[in-house]
Amino acid sequence: MAAFVSCAVEQLTFLRGEPTGYRASERAVRQFCPTCGSTLFWREDGSSEVDICLGTFDEPSRLPPPRFAIWAQHRVSWLPEIAGIPAYAEGRSA
Repeated sequence: MAAFVSCAVEQLTFLRGEPTGYRASERAVRQFCPTCGSTLFWREDGSSEVDICLGTFDEPSRLPPPRFAIWAQHRVSWLPEIAGIPAYAEGRSA
Protein backbone atom coordinates (compact mmCIF):
# COMPACT_ATOMS: atom_id res chain seq x y z
CA MET A 1 0.00 0.00 0.00
CA ALA A 2 1.49 3.27 -1.05
CA ALA A 3 1.12 6.63 0.66
CA PHE A 4 2.28 9.79 -1.07
CA VAL A 5 2.82 13.48 -0.41
CA SER A 6 2.35 15.80 -3.40
CA CYS A 7 4.29 18.95 -4.16
CA ALA A 8 4.94 21.23 -7.11
CA VAL A 9 7.74 19.92 -9.32
CA GLU A 10 9.73 23.13 -8.83
CA GLN A 11 9.71 22.59 -5.04
CA LEU A 12 11.62 19.30 -5.38
CA THR A 13 15.41 19.49 -5.22
CA PHE A 14 17.88 16.61 -5.47
CA LEU A 15 20.84 16.99 -3.15
CA ARG A 16 22.71 14.05 -4.64
CA GLY A 17 22.22 11.84 -7.70
CA GLU A 18 19.23 11.48 -10.00
CA PRO A 19 16.39 8.95 -9.84
CA THR A 20 15.86 6.29 -12.48
CA GLY A 21 12.41 5.95 -13.96
CA TYR A 22 10.16 3.70 -15.97
CA ARG A 23 6.85 4.26 -17.66
CA ALA A 24 4.34 2.63 -15.32
CA SER A 25 1.44 3.16 -17.69
CA GLU A 26 0.42 5.26 -20.65
CA ARG A 27 -0.18 8.17 -18.28
CA ALA A 28 2.58 8.15 -15.66
CA VAL A 29 6.25 7.55 -14.81
CA ARG A 30 7.50 5.97 -11.59
CA GLN A 31 10.94 6.88 -10.31
CA PHE A 32 13.20 5.01 -7.92
CA CYS A 33 16.72 5.06 -6.48
CA PRO A 34 19.15 3.48 -8.98
CA THR A 35 21.38 2.31 -6.10
CA CYS A 36 18.97 0.60 -3.70
CA GLY A 37 15.75 0.40 -5.74
CA SER A 38 13.59 2.30 -3.24
CA THR A 39 10.41 3.76 -4.67
CA LEU A 40 10.63 7.56 -4.69
CA PHE A 41 8.13 9.30 -6.98
CA TRP A 42 5.09 8.94 -9.20
CA ARG A 43 4.37 11.62 -11.77
CA GLU A 44 1.45 11.83 -14.15
CA ASP A 45 2.27 13.11 -17.63
CA GLY A 46 1.68 16.84 -17.95
CA SER A 47 1.18 17.34 -14.21
CA SER A 48 2.84 20.23 -12.42
CA GLU A 49 3.00 18.08 -9.27
CA VAL A 50 5.05 15.08 -8.26
CA ASP A 51 3.89 12.47 -5.72
CA ILE A 52 6.65 11.58 -3.25
CA CYS A 53 6.49 8.22 -1.50
CA LEU A 54 5.88 8.86 2.20
CA GLY A 55 8.45 6.21 3.11
CA THR A 56 11.28 8.34 1.70
CA PHE A 57 10.97 10.95 4.47
CA ASP A 58 13.13 10.73 7.59
CA GLU A 59 10.30 12.02 9.78
CA PRO A 60 6.97 11.59 7.94
CA SER A 61 5.03 12.30 11.16
CA ARG A 62 6.17 15.93 10.92
CA LEU A 63 4.22 16.37 7.68
CA PRO A 64 0.69 17.79 7.84
CA PRO A 65 -2.20 15.30 7.83
CA PRO A 66 -3.66 14.41 4.44
CA ARG A 67 -6.38 16.58 2.88
CA PHE A 68 -8.03 13.61 1.14
CA ALA A 69 -7.66 9.93 0.25
CA ILE A 70 -7.87 8.63 -3.31
CA TRP A 71 -8.60 5.17 -4.76
CA ALA A 72 -10.53 4.34 -1.61
CA GLN A 73 -12.42 1.62 -3.50
CA HIS A 74 -9.23 -0.44 -3.19
CA ARG A 75 -8.81 0.08 0.57
CA VAL A 76 -8.16 -3.24 2.29
CA SER A 77 -10.96 -4.26 4.65
CA TRP A 78 -8.86 -4.02 7.84
CA LEU A 79 -7.68 -0.45 7.14
CA PRO A 80 -10.10 2.12 8.60
CA GLU A 81 -10.98 5.40 6.94
CA ILE A 82 -9.19 8.47 8.27
CA ALA A 83 -11.70 10.46 10.32
CA GLY A 84 -12.50 13.87 8.87
CA ILE A 85 -10.67 13.22 5.58
CA PRO A 86 -12.78 13.03 2.40
CA ALA A 87 -12.24 9.80 0.48
CA TYR A 88 -12.69 9.36 -3.29
CA ALA A 89 -13.41 5.97 -4.81
CA GLU A 90 -11.01 6.70 -7.65
CA GLY A 91 -8.63 9.54 -8.46
CA ARG A 92 -9.38 13.17 -7.80
CA SER A 93 -8.71 16.27 -9.85
CA ALA A 94 -6.93 18.87 -7.74
